[in-house]
Amino acid sequence: MQYLTHRDLGKDDADFLAAWEEAIQTGVDRVETALAKRAIKSSDRAAELYLKAYRPERYGRREESPSTTHNVNIRMTLEESRERLRQLGIRPPVIEGDYDKIDAPADRRSESDREA
Repeated sequence: MQYLTHRDLGKDDADFLAAWEEAIQTGVDRVETALAKRAIKSSDRAAELYLKAYRPERYGRREESPSTTHNVNIRMTLEESRERLRQLGIRPPVIEGDYDKIDAPADRRSESDREA
């Protein structure tokens, strides 16, 4: 059965939705039990995940320590990025197909383009 079919069946049937949620929880409980067994027997990674989930105050991420990694998204056009490189004194890279053979500066043309 597809997921959408389950949602459609459950729209008007509260008993179905309750049974569905119970089935999901039973499956998660089984995975949790298996993870706990692996954590106890042999898996350091499983033990780490288990402790982070059930003892987050001790094994979870510590919020008071500042992160040294920052993700930054910069949105600019190709022309804006080339202009910024020029401002920084960095020669913008030539990407194949950036220039038509006629428009490319002589020092940026390939050997075959110069001969033509």
